[in-house]
Amino acid sequence: MKGGVTPRAMSGYNDGVVDGRPLMPPTSLCIVARSMTGFSERERIARSFSVVLVSCGIALVAVACSLGGCDFREQLDGRNRNRKGNRLFRDTQFVDAVAEYQKALTEVDDPKIHYNLGQAYSKVVKAGYDGPILLGLPGDFVCRQVPGVKLVQAGACVKEGDRHFAECGSAKTSPIEKAIAELNGKLKDETDDDKKKDLKTQIGDKQQELSRFQCSSTARCVEGQFCSLTSPELAELAAQHFLIWIKAQPSDEDIKKLLAAASRDLQEAKDAENKSAISTGEKRVEELQAKDQTRKQMTLLWTDTEQFKQALDYWEGLLREKPNDPEIMGNLAGINLKAGNWRKAIEWYNKVAEVTNDASSKVATYQYIGNLAWSKLNSRTLIGAEAIELADRGIGALQRAAEIDPKNPRPVGTAASLFNFRSTAHGASFAAAIDRTSQKDLSEHTRVLLDEAKKAQGQPTGSPTTPAAGSTSSAPSGSGSAGAPASGGSGSSAQPAAGSATARTGSGAGAPPTPPAPATAPGGAAKAPTSGSGAAAAPPRPATPAAPPPEKPATQAPAPAPEKPPAEPTPPAAPSSGGSAEKSGG
Repeated sequence: MKGGVTPRAMSGYNDGVVDGRPLMPPTSLCIVARSMTGFSERERIARSFSVVLVSCGIALVAVACSLGGCDFREQLDGRNRNRKGNRLFRDTQFVDAVAEYQKALTEVDDPKIHYNLGQAYSKVVKAGYDGPILLGLPGDFVCRQVPGVKLVQAGACVKEGDRHFAECGSAKTSPIEKAIAELNGKLKDETDDDKKKDLKTQIGDKQQELSRFQCSSTARCVEGQFCSLTSPELAELAAQHFLIWIKAQPSDEDIKKLLAAASRDLQEAKDAENKSAISTGEKRVEELQAKDQTRKQMTLLWTDTEQFKQALDYWEGLLREKPNDPEIMGNLAGINLKAGNWRKAIEWYNKVAEVTNDASSKVATYQYIGNLAWSKLNSRTLIGAEAIELADRGIGALQRAAEIDPKNPRPVGTAASLFNFRSTAHGASFAAAIDRTSQKDLSEHTRVLLDEAKKAQGQPTGSPTTPAAGSTSSAPSGSGSAGAPASGGSGSSAQPAAGSATARTGSGAGAPPTPPAPATAPGGAAKAPTSGSGAAAAPPRPATPAAPPPEKPATQAPAPAPEKPPAEPTPPAAPSSGGSAEKSGG
């Protein structure tokens, strides 16, 4: 399968309408029937007058076409190609869908077709694969339509209607066949039964490996030139078309107002238990969320193909339009973190905390910085001065969190863990002894805060508590060593505690915004972006992220184990093949 293609959609439009304008209008044909019976004088006058109106209408259309260069046949062909692209998308033939959408755009330049094309390109991307992705043979329609393709020499299984292009050919099979022949020669001369058994096993493994490069009976192996693009090139093409669609949408402020109104209508429908209105309201809310979900999908395409500069440039551009926007700054932090620039990520998360007015959100953001530092230090990828610098940044953020919420044991317990990491980075020295002392003091402080929390909840102090999620020990807080969070046993690397910053619900204390992103549609084959009517597709329903677990009382975990780095947001689902997200242009 290497080098082939593997299977990987807002604005309250009326069906087939974009900004009040008909989508891909059909040819205006007026047919006037001539009756075989006689008419009265009045009827003849009325019909003559109607023929004059029809003729004038046709003349006006002709003048408009002569001035604007419109071609109804191209409009109709563009619609048909979009419809064909949708069918191919439904059948997971994404490369062929790309070709049809590309051709449709040369005849009908519509934002919805750009959206469909972006979705199709995104399905062809193979994250983490650096080689060329084969698209077709040089004479194929797709090779003529996709821009910037490059010809590469390869061997692949070719089958009608299938562009997975599994590898084959002598370049792959000859070395394996040679190895099998050598093993068979050794087997023939071998007399020891145990060695014979081992050789037979090796031969079987090689034969299994050989079968991976042999085509099925319905395909033929072609060794020659194929047109291709790399994953970064495909991701960039997808982003270009997504950006055109995004630009055609209402402003973020307008969407925010529309979304607030739609959410109120949905709530009223739920209160009235009106199922029809609930369904309509949910669809409307999801459509209004599509712009944001598409941004996330586009950004994930960039980051999955290690095009971090494009992602950073895009979000920095949005930040210039909306300075100090915490969500945008949180996205920039997440992108930098994924790019491996933890210093810049922490800078952005600190800025998020600075512009956040809600105290609990500030605490959660500072706690997240501490968790980030813990996770990075626990990976043992930093040593010496860098490890100390990261620990200091995490401890500083946790100290600010403790100043805002002095009764919260999490920042204190995580700081204790970071001091433990810091002491190991110092090695055997006076500074290390100071860090270990600080760790013990903070661990003791954590126990005091936990006892106070238990007392406030009517629980006996000193009673056993449930270990943090992923903890392998029920040791009391502060007993961790070797830099592990205080909730874990000696040398353990406990996972984030349930109820920590990343597990908070709608209280405003959730984790800072994480880097945006799309992945494959959940479950099953991807679906087509529009209905079979042929109109350009409206966005698909964005996937709703799963609700995080509710926050548990502080007494549930003996110490505030830090969270892992932020998880990627759920991307929008693939367009549906017949659901409410589809739009028809007639």
